[in-house]
Amino acid sequence: MVSTENGPEARRRYGELNCTWLECPLEPEDLQGHRELLTHPGAPIALGEHFRTHFQTEAWFESPRSLDIFQPDIGRTGFSDGLRQLQQANAAGVPTTPHMGNGLGPFQAATLHFSTACGHEHLQEYQAGLADRATLVGSTAWTYADGKFVVPNAPGLGVEVDEQALGHYVVNKP
Repeated sequence: MVSTENGPEARRRYGELNCTWLECPLEPEDLQGHRELLTHPGAPIALGEHFRTHFQTEAWFESPRSLDIFQPDIGRTGFSDGLRQLQQANAAGVPTTPHMGNGLGPFQAATLHFSTACGHEHLQEYQAGLADRATLVGSTAWTYADGKFVVPNAPGLGVEVDEQALGHYVVNKP
């Protein structure tokens, strides 16, 4: 995270390195700070994982804009409101690539399914350490080949939860 004072310089330098985006460079609630930072040249600004509803995102898509790339976290928004937020981003001309949060298999599978609705202007965020969690509590029909996630053909998210494995993560057992 950068400050409003050093943000323009950081954005410029990340831009010189051809970074795909600078993720949530300021405090996530700082709408005015992000709007100001967007007036300076450099790497695109991406954010959105902290939003829960389309009511929170509305002002971020109004003019003047405050982000270049929208990153909703589907584990926090759910599909329904995630789609509302995607519609807001599309109406404002802001490309969307979902944030890959740190949830287990169902959370990550939901994110990947949602990603298929977002278009293909940007890569889906992928963090190998987080992706390893996808199979901690079950199995998944998702595959990764040739640099792409392959959507399963089966109904649902493509995750079979192993309740016994999930029990390992339960804190307060009855």
